[in-house]
Amino acid sequence: MYLYFVVMKSLFLKSILFIVLLGSCIYAICYYCNLLKYAQAINFLLYASAAIIGGFSLLVNRWIIFNFSFALVGSTFLWMFLSGIFQNSISQVLPSACRYFAYLIFANLSYLYVLQNGVDAFIRINKKFLVYFVILSLFWGIVEIISGDIDYLNGAYRFAGSFKKHQLATALFIYVLLVLYREFFLKHKKKIFSFCIYFILLGFLVATQSRAVLGIFFIVHFLYYLFRVRSIRKLISLAAGAILVIGIIYYAIVYTDFMPRYKTMLIGDKGIYDASTLERLDIMYNSIDNLKGEHKIWGIGLGGFEAFYHSITGREDVAAHNNYLLFYTEGGYIALGLYLLFQLVLGLNLIRNIRKRPGELARPTFMLFFGITVMSFLLNNYYFYCSELLVWSFIGGYLAERKYEKNIVFSAK
Repeated sequence: MYLYFVVMKSLFLKSILFIVLLGSCIYAICYYCNLLKYAQAINFLLYASAAIIGGFSLLVNRWIIFNFSFALVGSTFLWMFLSGIFQNSISQVLPSACRYFAYLIFANLSYLYVLQNGVDAFIRINKKFLVYFVILSLFWGIVEIISGDIDYLNGAYRFAGSFKKHQLATALFIYVLLVLYREFFLKHKKKIFSFCIYFILLGFLVATQSRAVLGIFFIVHFLYYLFRVRSIRKLISLAAGAILVIGIIYYAIVYTDFMPRYKTMLIGDKGIYDASTLERLDIMYNSIDNLKGEHKIWGIGLGGFEAFYHSITGREDVAAHNNYLLFYTEGGYIALGLYLLFQLVLGLNLIRNIRKRPGELARPTFMLFFGITVMSFLLNNYYFYCSELLVWSFIGGYLAERKYEKNIVFSAK
């Protein structure tokens, strides 16, 4: 019976990772098959399936994480969901509800798997699927480059790869792949082939011309080593290395056309206030100014932002482009406060852990949590379920890792 449940948990975990695998290339498949209009519906079926499979696995195992971090974020999602049920239509609430609960449920499933099977088993499964993710990303990236079908957007040719027409989704997904690939393939065995794959993926990230994601990639690495510094000598070395890297990148931006969007931002007439930045500021000011009365307390409900923004500006299909703004408008002060507290609690937990004795999942979870969940708040990251499912899986695995290790020590005594 125990073996049966072990196999079932592994099957559930692999099923959701397989959904991520399909989702990571569905846009490219639909684009090259001239079926792009169906991609959004197919993606909804995929992340809804992830929520259903994950939910069924928790019902079978009768398991929910009793962890303060997840109580906070779970309460955030639940509050917005209940608010949405009473204020918005099912068609508005359902897509966001499926995404949010898929993330939380997958984190629960990963937590349970690590707790009962160990960190090594969790890493083996993710390492195997990471190979598949990388192969497909390389394949669709090469297809796009050879075909020359690269979109010109916001003053630059922007690579999209497997997420055809969705450069930001590509950038976030490749960011996750880079973090995990380094951890699984470059941490212990530093082979030339592995380094080549890593730098090709890094080249893809640069080619997306996503200024925010590329900047976050370097900032998060710097922060990780900064928090681990224990001596003045190492701090000076880290600062010197950071200055050298910044100098090289600045030269490459200003004196070449390697990254035209960064170049426009640094030496252009408008600076950081380009069309993209002004759009985000306009959305934020309009939303805050027009959120009235009791909606400031409990929000307009999950999935209601687009209809809300249309009602005040007449513009359709506008996203918040800001997670904190989204949680505030859809969940009010209550959801925003819970979400900020969740980030604070888990963030301090990660910082404290990496400064002491980090486990196998501490570093990748630190870089995924701070890079995607915290710093990517302007990038609509919660809409991109492929990268988000992997992020939340590692958050769940990380929370279980130290508890698992404590259980091993206790058993040994």
